[in-house]
Amino acid sequence: NFSALPLQYRDLDEAADFQEVVDQLEQSITELRTTSHNLLPEVLQKAGLCESVNLYCEKIRKLALLDIEFQMLGVLPPLTDDFQLNVYRIIQELVNNILKHSNASHTLIQFQAKENRLSITIDDNGSGIPADTPEHNGIGMKSLNDRVQLLDGTMEIEQGRGTSVYLEFNIRKFIRKK
Repeated sequence: NFSALPLQYRDLDEAADFQEVVDQLEQSITELRTTSHNLLPEVLQKAGLCESVNLYCEKIRKLALLDIEFQMLGVLPPLTDDFQLNVYRIIQELVNNILKHSNASHTLIQFQAKENRLSITIDDNGSGIPADTPEHNGIGMKSLNDRVQLLDGTMEIEQGRGTSVYLEFNIRKFIRKK
């Protein structure tokens, strides 16, 4: 609304001070969005990683965007907020990629906790992303790789009948101290 004022008040269009204020406001909005994106969602704090991912899948399913299923195998120990947030954001980015690019009708997210390891598999029945498209090497993929590296994890992507993403983390150093 603020940046649209010059349409009503023509003199503002030529006021350098006004444009500087609009630019500062836009920069502040961008920084606020980035900060809020990195904050720990309340559901993650209260319910933990598994329940948060399950609720996220339910939300996607209710919006009829995708038939998405979550499974947890084993028992996940209490994990640090930082680890949970990064894994949750990784899941969100991968699901967002599925919604935007794959034309999938079904997705399975599976967590398996075993002996200080968390393995995550995300399978979809979509078309995948051709390796020569910008999306394959875009900001989203860079962000995914950065988050996985931050957690000393590994990520493999296989494409065939759909796409499978395999993530693995040694969670020993991310177990919350009592």
